[in-house]
Amino acid sequence: MNKIFFDANVIIDLINNSNNFYIAAVEVFQSMRSQKKKFYCSPTTFAITYYFLSKKIKDKKTLNNETAALFKDFTFTREDEVIMQKVLKSSFTDLEDALQYYSAMDAGADVIITKNYFDFAKAAIPVYHPLQYINEFLL
Repeated sequence: MNKIFFDANVIIDLINNSNNFYIAAVEVFQSMRSQKKKFYCSPTTFAITYYFLSKKIKDKKTLNNETAALFKDFTFTREDEVIMQKVLKSSFTDLEDALQYYSAMDAGADVIITKNYFDFAKAAIPVYHPLQYINEFLL
């Protein structure tokens, strides 16, 4: 498992040190960096994260620098017409989940890490909650 796809909610936990999942998100990323795992996320995740960061950081230059630093280790997946057609034909009830899933599939991700693992019940890729991933693979 070298290609790890991160759902937006896990990235948001990295920037939101006031919630209970911040420590788990940091631990997952630090452990994976040391193991030289390849990080993947979608352009949608980038946009969502940028929006949340903009609520905390008002200076545009600082915002852009912080965003670039956060995503420096990530490879972005595709979200093009091929992915969109799969999203529109899918049985996902949540559009964002479908976007994440099909872009992860397209990138050949080995695993998806998300807090909403239950939204990916029919996934062909193994899906883990960050705490579950830590317990199974990092401890």
